[in-house]
Amino acid sequence: MNYPKPLPPLEELQEVFCLSELWPSGLAWKINPAKQGGKKAGSPAGSMPNQGPRYWRVKYKQKNYQCHRIRWSLLNNRLILPEEYVDHVDGNTEENRNELRVVTLSQNQYNRSRKKSTSGFRWVVYTKTYPKKPWRIMMKINGKCEYFGYYANAEEAALKADEIAVEKLNVDYIRLNFPELKLKDKR
Repeated sequence: MNYPKPLPPLEELQEVFCLSELWPSGLAWKINPAKQGGKKAGSPAGSMPNQGPRYWRVKYKQKNYQCHRIRWSLLNNRLILPEEYVDHVDGNTEENRNELRVVTLSQNQYNRSRKKSTSGFRWVVYTKTYPKKPWRIMMKINGKCEYFGYYANAEEAALKADEIAVEKLNVDYIRLNFPELKLKDKR
């Protein structure tokens, strides 16, 4: 398993970076970092890549680090462990000033934004097996694909998929098709 790169020691991070609500990365340089392209103390730390995953990254000592991992470590006064993941609660990876939390890999996967699909909904797939009910619910639970029936339209399947997700998954970490269902919280 590929874990995120370990961070430098916490004391070093505290000397080099400070938390900043002014910049979307959530970080600013505390000192003038050597060999960092003339950056000055107080200037924003980090940049957003044009391609690939949309996470703020900062280059320090010739290595790239994810800004949200550094920010979480500074906020909580402890290093994030390599096997821990920092989740953006609202799913907006371009904004580190919002709420961050430590999660497991599976919890982090539940909160991913849904991929573009033929249905436009999470856990709902189109199948030609039953032409009158072509929309099927398919959900991965504890590493296993489970199927939960066929439906006449994608919206009906998505609503039922959300109900199943609230019942079977940890509701604190999932992103639903219809977020208002979280209000019914069946924990």
